[in-house]
This record gives sequence, C-alpha cells and structure tokens, in this order.
Amino acid sequence: MSLETPQPTKDALSVQRGRHNLARMTIVAVLIASLALTAFTRQWAVDRRRAAQGVHFISRAASGSSPNRQLSAMPSYATALLLGGLRGPLVMTLWMQIESQKQQNNLQDIDTMIEWTRLLQSEFDTVHLFQIWNKAYNISVKMASLADKYSVIIDAVDYANRVDSERPDDINIFLQTAMVYGEKLGNSQEKVYYRGRVRHESQTLIRVTFPPEREADFRAAAKALGWNEDESPLGHERKSGKTFVRLAKVLTDQLHKTFSGPDVGFAAEVLAPDTGERRIRLAPFLDENGYILPQYLVQRYPGQPYTGADLQPLEPYQPFPYGLSTVALGYNYYKRAQLLQANWGVKSLQTGQMVVDSRPALSLKMWAMEEWERGRRAEMRLLKKTVSGSTEPVELEKPSLELLPSTPTTDQAAFAVADYSYRTAVQLFADAYNEYDRACKANPGNANTWLVHVDDCVSGHEMMQADLAYIRSFHGTNQERLSALRDARQHYLQAILDYQMTILKFYTDDTVADKVFPKDPQTGVQYNRVTIRAISQEYVDGLFRPQTSDADQARFHAVLDIESAILQAYLYKHAIIRALPRGIDGLFWRVVVANEAHFVDPDTGQYSPARDPYHDDRDTYLKYIDHCMGRITSMTATPQPVEAPATQPNVAPAN
Repeated sequence: MSLETPQPTKDALSVQRGRHNLARMTIVAVLIASLALTAFTRQWAVDRRRAAQGVHFISRAASGSSPNRQLSAMPSYATALLLGGLRGPLVMTLWMQIESQKQQNNLQDIDTMIEWTRLLQSEFDTVHLFQIWNKAYNISVKMASLADKYSVIIDAVDYANRVDSERPDDINIFLQTAMVYGEKLGNSQEKVYYRGRVRHESQTLIRVTFPPEREADFRAAAKALGWNEDESPLGHERKSGKTFVRLAKVLTDQLHKTFSGPDVGFAAEVLAPDTGERRIRLAPFLDENGYILPQYLVQRYPGQPYTGADLQPLEPYQPFPYGLSTVALGYNYYKRAQLLQANWGVKSLQTGQMVVDSRPALSLKMWAMEEWERGRRAEMRLLKKTVSGSTEPVELEKPSLELLPSTPTTDQAAFAVADYSYRTAVQLFADAYNEYDRACKANPGNANTWLVHVDDCVSGHEMMQADLAYIRSFHGTNQERLSALRDARQHYLQAILDYQMTILKFYTDDTVADKVFPKDPQTGVQYNRVTIRAISQEYVDGLFRPQTSDADQARFHAVLDIESAILQAYLYKHAIIRALPRGIDGLFWRVVVANEAHFVDPDTGQYSPARDPYHDDRDTYLKYIDHCMGRITSMTATPQPVEAPATQPNVAPAN
C-alpha cells in the first residue's frame, strides 16, 4: 500500500503566494521607511548641532560660494544608503588599499579612493583630518619634483575645501587647513619654493605675450624689475607661436614702460573652471589690484564676530600687491577657528583650547617675521647683492648695514617692496601683541608661556618702525628726510633696549644673574629674571655709571644729545658703551661679560658656546642689536641732508 502526498489546490497556492508577497512588500516598506527615517534623523542631528551653536545654518550653496563639482556634489549620505550593508566592507577595503599602495609607492588611483572614503565617511572629522594630513605630509613626499609635491599639498587644501563646502564652520577642518598653509607650505624644508608659488598664484596674474624673437628684450627689462623665472617661467602658445609669461600687476605696471609695442600683449588671466581634478596651481584669492575677490568675503552671519566669510580675518590687511603669504593664509584659518571657539563654544577634537587661543597671535608674529625678511631681501636688491633663498633671515642683518643714506640706488621697485614689507610688519607686530594680550587674559594660568613672544612683538614693532623710517629717508624733501632719520634713530634706540631686556629676562643664566643683577633699593631684595623688568632706568643709570673724568662725561653726553642742521644720531658703538655704560644698557653689557666669564672651557680657559644653554637664542638678539647700532652709526658717519633755513635770501639770478 503506497502513501501519496496530497497536492495543494490552486486556491491554497494562491493564498500562499499572497502571503509571501505581502511579507516582501512589508519588508520593502520597512526598508524604505528606515531609509527615510535615517535621512530625517541625520538632518535633525545637524539642526540640533547648529541650534546648540546659537546660529542658523546657511549653506555655501545658498550663499553662492560653493563650487560645482561632479563626484563630490552627490550627497555622501545618499551614497552610503545606496550601498546599504556594503558600506562597511567597502570602506575597510578602501582604507587597506590606500595604505598598501602608499607603502609601495604606487599612487595610481589613490586620489579616487581617498575621495570615496571622504564621501562614505563624511560625518567623521577624524577621517578628514587624517586624509588632509596624509596628502600634505605622507603622499607629497613620495613625489620626485618640488612642483609635484606642491600639487599634492594643494590637493590636500582642496580636500579640506570640499569638506568645508559640505559641512561649513568646522573648527577641526579650519585648524587642519591652517596647519597645511602655515606649517607645511610656510615653514617646511622647501618653504622658499612653496612661499614663492603661493604668493605668485594667489593673485590674478597678468598674461604677457610677445614674439619669441623679443625674448631677450623681455628678459633684460623684467630682470631689472626683480622678475623671478622660477616663480614665473616662460611658456609657448601652440596656436599663435608666441611666448607668454604670467606676472603680477605690480610688476607689469613697471614693465610696460620699458617693454611694449604692438606685438606685446597685457591681459588679466582667466582660469578655466575647476573640474575637481588635481590642480597644478593654486586658485587666485586676489584680483589684479591685490584686493580679495568678492566671493571670499561673502558674509553668511552678518553683524556677528564670526561672519562666515572665507577670508574674513585678512580683509583688514588688504590690498596685497605682492600676493598672499602662506603664513597669512594659515593665520586666516587659525583666527576663524579661534572665533568659533570664543563665540560658538565649539571645541577641537585634537587641539586644546589654550593652543587655539594662541595660534592667531603666533601666526601674526611669524607673518611679520616673513615680511621683515622680505624687506631685508629688498635691501639686498638695492645693494645689487645676490643672496640665496635658503639664507637664514638673521644672517641678512649684517650685510644690510651696507645700505647707507648716501648709497646710490635706482631700483624703485625694490624700494616699494621694502616700504610695503616694513609697513605691513609694523601693523602685524602690533596686532600680534594684541592677540597675545587677549590670549593671556583668556588663559592667565598659561600666560608665562607666551611672554617671550610678547617681548618679541614689542621689540619687532620698534625695529620695523625704525627700518621703515630709514628706508623712507632715502626720498623726499630735505625736511622729510631729516624727520625720517630722527624717527629711525629713536626707534632703533628703543629696539636696542627692548632686545637687551629680553636677553636679561629670558636668556641669562640664573648664576650669572645672581652675580650681576642689583638689589631693589626699596626692599633690598635682589632682582631676578622675573622682576628685572620693573627695574628703574634712573636707578640702574646711576648704579652702573663708572667713575670717569669730567671731560669723558662731557664728551659722552655731547655724543648722546647733539642736534644740528646736519642730523647727528647717537654714536652707539660697542667701545663707547663698554667704556661708559649707561642705564639698562650698562647692566646688559655687564651681564654679557659675566656670562662669557662663567661658561669657560676648563681646558682652553676660553668662553665655550657649547656650555652656554642660551647661546644660540642670545646670539640672534645680539645680531639684531648690532644691526640697530650699525644703522645709528651710519647715520652719524654719513653726511645727511641739510635742513633748509626758515627764510630764503633774495639772490639775483645769474646772467
């Protein structure tokens, strides 16, 4: 007897299929609802974060400042949702592949993989911080040429800009972008090349075209104006066969006077739209006149301390006729981060509050130091001296002393650079001082960390005012030149005292201070490196004036106080200072002598710099002091313009 399985009827099969279809539709509906809920909750989280910051979110697209890209224009959360459960495995595979290819120096398609990790993990700041650093530091060093290294670093900046376009006002992205501009481009081993490229490309350049046969004429005219072929190389147009070069407007304004004609063209360059591919040059921030382009000053939060404008902190310093400094761009992002921290209460993932507070001040100081260096290099041009770009800035102090008020100079472009750089440095040192003052008040427990920088800002401000006045004394009426020289003298003298006080406070060994520093006449307690700042100039002036003859004293005061129609300055030479020390200056030189006697090599009996922990730092300040003394001496030794008498005698013209 056989058993047969009963077959379901058609009605039963129909009911079963209906149940299966209903289950599938239910699952699909739940998935769709989950996706919609995910999108809603993501937007809700973004809105809550913005509300917690106390501002209304205004996207860059709404403000008209977001670039139109292809791949990165696709919403990253939509990409992740489309991938569904494959997102995690894909991200893991991409990370492993990126690191593997980087280790093997195989950089093919690595940019694409990094871009996909950005899209798939857009909500994670740590991912972006690593990839910006990865491009700027790890991948760039794999490149053979400086130009290729520079291109990769610019790509790191572009990565940060893409994140900023999608998620604006992120303090972490600002700090990382500032690091790339200020440290990688502005202070790395290759900084001379990077700084030049950024300054050049940050401007809207003028494209100069001319026939190849006129290349020699162009070279002669452009080099006389300071043209740097490494920054602005010559190129050749395939269609027209002409030679072209991209130059800053400040240079072409002078060039067209000596190099022109119907076959020479001058036109502002228009760059092709950004396609999202790796760029080989920086997009301009400035128009041809050195003013910030309008799209970088669009305010998304008008009337607030943080306006949301891309280059808000740089607006007070425009125009920039010689382009933007990498350090200036670093300051821009450090300041934006500090404003977010102070006004929105946001915190950085990797950088402490105190560091965020102090970075704008340090960046301003470093920017001022760069302008100081550019001013010195302009003086070298006036002296027709060739100086390597790798020469340390402090080593330019001594050769610049050869630039005397009587030196014949015709390079007006170099004068303009020196005037601009010193004038800008004056403002930057003052602003850096104010930033440090703000940071010290916000972090009183850590103020001691920044005191030496504060002193540097004070002395640097005096030095730059002196150099600016000195450069301006080369031009103008006799009265204007005399006034400039008087100003230069006063500022050089004050700079000397400021530098000496910095050495006494921060770069004097405690043992030496115990031997030389005097006692407070009121309390009887000896001054130390902390309290020496409060010492009275009049007290130390009398304390350290040696017993000398009346004739020597009269000669000394005559040198210090002389004024005449032919301007004389303080004859501030080492020999006179050591013979007749006066005031803080006398105390300072006593410390210098005691310091050299303290750090003695027992084998040779001579001063040993290797034993002196403050030698290198103190040596830098001594070179600044020597520069000030040399300038004052040169104004004394060189005949100066004679001040015109109050009334002019009536003299009949000669026949």
